[in-house]
Amino acid sequence: MVDKEISDYELFLNKEHLRLLKLLSNKEINSSDEDSIRCLLDKLFIYFFYSKYQDSFDTIHRITINKRILKTNNRIKDIRNLKYPPDSSLVTTYGRCNLPKQSVLYASFMQTTSLGELRPQIGDLITQSTWRLKSTKPLTYVPIFSKQPANKPFINTMTGEIIERLTNLRTLELDIRFKEASDDLPKNLKELSHIVVDFIADLFAKKVNSDNHFNYIFSAYFSDKFLNKVEEGHIDAIVYPSVPDKLNSENIAIKPKIFEDLYSLSEVNESIVIQELSDGRGGYGMERTATCKNFNFDTHEILWDYEKNNDLNDFVRLLINKYNIDLS
Repeated sequence: MVDKEISDYELFLNKEHLRLLKLLSNKEINSSDEDSIRCLLDKLFIYFFYSKYQDSFDTIHRITINKRILKTNNRIKDIRNLKYPPDSSLVTTYGRCNLPKQSVLYASFMQTTSLGELRPQIGDLITQSTWRLKSTKPLTYVPIFSKQPANKPFINTMTGEIIERLTNLRTLELDIRFKEASDDLPKNLKELSHIVVDFIADLFAKKVNSDNHFNYIFSAYFSDKFLNKVEEGHIDAIVYPSVPDKLNSENIAIKPKIFEDLYSLSEVNESIVIQELSDGRGGYGMERTATCKNFNFDTHEILWDYEKNNDLNDFVRLLINKYNIDLS
């Protein structure tokens, strides 16, 4: 973090650099743009402003769509399949918080947020995993803030009352804290700090065409800076708003080693998706097939109770047959 004043010309130059980068970030990116954009970011993005906090997040959640891991609609039996890519060399794409060849653990603070991020389809067998702290060591993280939910005002049809758009209180508080801390900065540097933080927040809050992984290049670039370059690499995680949830809730991206040190699997719930967002009913519907709280961490096994497969109701059995699901 910089605290020395910059000249009016430096402020102007950095604003122009950010304007150019923002224009580029709003375009569809392809593989031929990759090297030039990363070079431009290295060259034009000079001043880093961010907040750093320590906290203990007691519980985090993940959703795994089984066939994306196993290539079939089968039950997951290995705990490692519920985590991050174990071999970073096999990570070939950009993610919201990772460059190619970087592995991070993506999770959310609510299961509904994870569902919105993964967007499973009807007939998918999914595994919801809950992870709890096993250590008292706090997590050092960089939060992404300064952008509020993009919800439209809500109208109470019974009373006619208009309720203004929702506020994400956590990111609002972080934004207030940052602005209060920046009051001590010199005038030009203070203005630039707000612009830089807003620019980075825009990148993480932007809805992109996820079918083209190159569109994540900008947020991935800054994630790499936060996780691996600043603070001598001592940042453990990034907390950032959920775009599918319109910034109402947050996700977390954690370095694999830190995740292993701090968290342990507490519970898994297996379900078949029977309703998803595109049907207009505003949420997901699922039929539970199994729950498990027993694990062999030495052998990485989820100790499913297979006898309970015999207790499944007729509707669930129909779904299993319809969607070629294998729970054996």
